[in-house]
Amino acid sequence: MPAARSTPSAPISNSTAGPPTKPPEVAAVEEGNRAKLDEVLGVPTSDTYLDITESIGGRMNSFVTGASLPSSGTYAVTTACIGTSSARLVLTQRTPGSTSDQVNFSEAFACTEPSSRALDLRAGRVTVDVINLSPDGSTWGTGAFANVRISPWKP
Repeated sequence: MPAARSTPSAPISNSTAGPPTKPPEVAAVEEGNRAKLDEVLGVPTSDTYLDITESIGGRMNSFVTGASLPSSGTYAVTTACIGTSSARLVLTQRTPGSTSDQVNFSEAFACTEPSSRALDLRAGRVTVDVINLSPDGSTWGTGAFANVRISPWKP
């Protein structure tokens, strides 16, 4: 009886494998940066409409978020970041069907201390994008975090 022929088998793939695990030293730097950012900014006031802290390091060098504002008026938009040298805030408000009733604001800011600006915004949805202007291009990055807060302007 002839020997059975064998055919090469396909490589076995492990479909349960997820994304690579973050190295512990990177997680520690991120935790430290986030804690520093919380310390620098302090606790938000009770009338804050947006208060979000997200990573802007590694492959995720930006984030987009949004909030709904209850009324038109002047708002304080505060930004801060830790773990990189500078970032850019892009804030937009659009009214469907109107080109004159739009807000398009973009400003770079240094990450050495919080930066606030007064912006006239309308009631309704506002979209905020924060972009790391000094990404290092690595998988995990420098553990950079950024925060954006929107609250009523108090001169």
